[in-house]
Amino acid sequence: MANSIKRGLRLPDLSTQVIPNPIDTELFAFREDWRPSSPSTVILRSLSNRVYGFADAINAFRPGPSAPPGRLTVIGRGTELDRYTRLAKRLGAPVDFEARAVPHAELPSVLNRFRVLLNPTYRETHGVTMCEAMAMGIPVVGYRVGAVPEYVQDGVSGILVRRGDIEGLRRGITRLCVDQEFYMATRVAAAEQVRAVCGAPRVIEQELELLTGASRGS
Repeated sequence: MANSIKRGLRLPDLSTQVIPNPIDTELFAFREDWRPSSPSTVILRSLSNRVYGFADAINAFRPGPSAPPGRLTVIGRGTELDRYTRLAKRLGAPVDFEARAVPHAELPSVLNRFRVLLNPTYRETHGVTMCEAMAMGIPVVGYRVGAVPEYVQDGVSGILVRRGDIEGLRRGITRLCVDQEFYMATRVAAAEQVRAVCGAPRVIEQELELLTGASRGS
């Protein structure tokens, strides 16, 4: 986003500082002893916008030799719900739909049901829900687009593939469901990454530093 602003203003040397949205790491707390009961994957988004890649997510779970284990749960509501329900049925994909909006305070208990967060969005400016899941130690599998690589380190705190790489999504989900050692290391790295980059205490510190500097004219 900062680079886009520089290009738009034609000021390549413009000094910028990006302060991310704060993540409540107390509400979305990391529990080292938590273990998911099944190899389950979730995607939470509004179902009114095709840019979020629901069709790609459903296709990633279509039956076949490379299909990931477990089921995909789609949580959200919107105008495209019937379309995606029909797609899952036509493909025979193991997808469950929960057509509802989740209150923010209830989101941790919902996320606790799942092992992996799937984020095959075609564009992303931050990905707050993605970072909240990471704060809890839920790794992300998604596309390397927009701001996603600023928060997810491929192969460290999640798995990123190029946009449209359905097989890459399948491999990523499978690895996090099958490779327990890699999964546990990724859980820890995801939580640490969020705390360091966009945990609320860190964001508040950055904001105070910026405002203090501005008040001094620096």
